[in-house]
Amino acid sequence: KTISDVEYALMEWCDWYNNARLHSRLDYLTPAEYETAYYAQLPPRRPALV
Repeated sequence: KTISDVEYALMEWCDWYNNARLHSRLDYLTPAEYETAYYAQLPPRRPALV
């Protein structure tokens, strides 16, 4: 295998890990879905006063 093959395989695994793998500790959501839901429930940020 070449370095490019390994990089591509790693990229595919990272995509699966974050966007397809369901996680029981995250209420059976993917890490990406959990992160999106987390930030959606936060109150809106106010702009900084300069």
